[in-house]
Parts: sequence; structure tokens; C-alpha cells
Amino acid sequence: MKKCLLCHQDIQYQVPLSQLLFGPTPQEPSLCPDCQKRFRPRPQNGCQGCGRPCDRKLCNDCQLWQNEYGWVLKNHSLYHYDQAMKDFMRQYKFMGDYRLHQVFQEEITQKIQSLQPTLVVPIPATPHTLMTRALIKRRLYILAY
Repeated sequence: MKKCLLCHQDIQYQVPLSQLLFGPTPQEPSLCPDCQKRFRPRPQNGCQGCGRPCDRKLCNDCQLWQNEYGWVLKNHSLYHYDQAMKDFMRQYKFMGDYRLHQVFQEEITQKIQSLQPTLVVPIPATPHTLMTRALIKRRLYILAY
């Protein structure tokens, strides 16, 4: 039986017989239902630039970007960056819990495929942040081979 990657409780998971026989085989969940509920999905009807909750096409910040630079950054967050996500990122990035990469992997892949982006840009980190993550990067590099 698989354990939740956050709370380490057993995950009760049953694959429907129709999926076992006819596929596709679903990926086993990495989180238990209680931990999964802690992450709040972003609404799809927010600002078209940054995704913030907004009742207009663009929020004030994105309107400023558009007026100043002539374009708007397209940020597509799947979840709110609240305390649950901050705790998750801390455990993944700074404590080096590489197993957590699989938690949102399928959702992120589906989102990127649905957007068909021209370019995906990682957000750069400061030199200080890179130094604090240096050990983690070496560990990930070793695990990849």
C-alpha cells in the first residue's frame, strides 16, 4: 500500500475494473485525500495575465504592465500560493524531498499540453537562493542517473 508523501498515512486507492481491463491505467495518487484537499485550485475565470481573482479581463497590475511594456506576462498557476503550497514548496525545494516532484507532475503536464505554449520560462532565482539549493541540485543530478 502506498503512503501519502506529506502525512505518511496509507492511501486507500482502488482502480475501477473498467480501467484495469480497458485502460488507461491511472497513476496512483501521491497524496491522501485529506492532504490533496489542502491545495486550493485557482479559478479559471481570473485575470488572463496573472490568474489572480478578478472580475475583469486584466487586473490592475497586468493593465500597468500592458500600458508600460505593451505586453502581459501569462502566468498559469494551478493552485493558490497559500500556506499549504508554501509548506509543500519548502519541503520540496529547501528540504530536498525529491519524491514530491510527482505530486503535481501529471496536472502540470496536462496544463502545458492544453496551452500549447510557444515558450515556457522558468522563474530565475537570486544568487543567494541558488546557493541554498545547491546541495539539492547536486542530489537531483545524481538521482537522475
